[in-house]
Amino acid sequence: MSQTAPIEMSTSCVFASEWDLYDTYRRLSYEDEEAELDYEDLDIEVYGAEVSLQVSSSLQRQSITSDLSSISVSNELQPIIASRKANIQANKVMKLPEFQYAATVAERLLASNSFHCQQIAFMGTQPDSQEIATGFHYIMKELWTFSYQESKHRIVNAISWNTVNINVVAVGYGYVRGSEELDGLVCCWSVKNPSQPERVFHMRSPVTTISFSRTQPNLLALGCYNGAVIVLNIASNTGDKLVVTGEEGCLRYGPVGHLLWFFHTDFVLETEEIISVGKTGRVYKWNYTESYRSYEIMKLSYFQPTVKITTPKKNKKTVRLKNNLKYFNGLSVSLHPKKHMVYYVSTQEGSIIKCSMNHQDRFEDIFPAHAGPVYGVLHSPFCANIFCTYGSDWLICIWAEGLKEPLLKLYYTKQPVLSVAWSPIHSTILASISGHYLSMWDLARRTIVPISTVKSSTGNVFTSLQFANTGKNILAGDVAGDVFVFNLVDMPYPPFLQEEALIRALQKALVSKPQHRSYLENFMKTK
Repeated sequence: MSQTAPIEMSTSCVFASEWDLYDTYRRLSYEDEEAELDYEDLDIEVYGAEVSLQVSSSLQRQSITSDLSSISVSNELQPIIASRKANIQANKVMKLPEFQYAATVAERLLASNSFHCQQIAFMGTQPDSQEIATGFHYIMKELWTFSYQESKHRIVNAISWNTVNINVVAVGYGYVRGSEELDGLVCCWSVKNPSQPERVFHMRSPVTTISFSRTQPNLLALGCYNGAVIVLNIASNTGDKLVVTGEEGCLRYGPVGHLLWFFHTDFVLETEEIISVGKTGRVYKWNYTESYRSYEIMKLSYFQPTVKITTPKKNKKTVRLKNNLKYFNGLSVSLHPKKHMVYYVSTQEGSIIKCSMNHQDRFEDIFPAHAGPVYGVLHSPFCANIFCTYGSDWLICIWAEGLKEPLLKLYYTKQPVLSVAWSPIHSTILASISGHYLSMWDLARRTIVPISTVKSSTGNVFTSLQFANTGKNILAGDVAGDVFVFNLVDMPYPPFLQEEALIRALQKALVSKPQHRSYLENFMKTK
């Protein structure tokens, strides 16, 4: 028989229902306020359990309570909870504006490693070469391409530079070729990060035209194929829509061909509004600051010639006269630089219509311009009486206000001229796109052929064109959704008297048209 005292043993049991476990997990979630983790989202189902504890005599002095807060989560659930907790915290951090701004700056710094030399050339801050210049060669050097996965196979319909920030450009895309979904896309690119857009906005209809506000550079107006006119606030990542006019579809407005911002004065206050023209033959004015209202300011209507129709009736012939009211299909609009109430509209029928906002029931003037659709009309930024038109008849026409015949006709390829842009720093230079070619013209040098030409590196057709605000770069978009950035090298210096330089260049080219030369001379004298 052993001389030692026997060891006393006891068994204690604690029962925990599913409600006790639920309350325990809820208490733990409340204690971690930073994570705010809800255990119901973890898809963990806990049922009733019975916990039995075998306590030795050496542990008898310790009190056993039924407080289940001391029960820890099992080792199998800890990795799942930790992973879900980390995901929730990461999502919250990524939604913070401070984090998004820091990520944008980091992306720009990384992009500068690959595009540093190109960005210096774009800004025109590279040091002057020590070589002696032998002439002006008008070289268009490709720097990079704005390309995005979601914009692939979308037609680039419009390009607009920000009016204040020279590094920001907006691009409007149409629908994806070969797709049944007719949606659109707007991307805001920055020169500081050419690898990907910093703002992406999806539209329910293909985007046909875009334009930045001049007084509020954070506002971007865009027109869609379904007739909607939308103003976006690009300062917000979500693109707050300040005005949405028929985003679901406006059959009465028709596809928006072109829109622009302009200053409207009502003899009391000057406000910035939007003017748009569509294929229904109507010109609208949009006020986004007052009840989001639109006003019809012009109907581009005309009567077809009287048609005589002979119909038999009881072996007799009667003559019936039929008048058809038709509407011009408006394609683009251009505001007069000095006469703020006057604007020009190009039409698909080949005519140019001069209108005034003071006379909404009649045209100021109308004249034929091209043998086909006129895709655009654009005034010179330096001479208010000079403007150009371009269309499907392969021609670029230079006009003077008051003349019914063009001063010059520029021609290069047997393909439609889809876009033309005047240089913002040189009065005699303009660029055009037709087919696969990007051409540059200098009216002071020669007008028979372009002074410089570049062919698309991808073989796609160019569809949109725009000079940068600095005038030292050109952007050209194509049918595949790519936007090419070209830097202008070996260009002539801008003239001191821009308007006189343009008039002298036109007079020099009009040797065979003395009546037009005299018109320009009289214009310079009466100026």
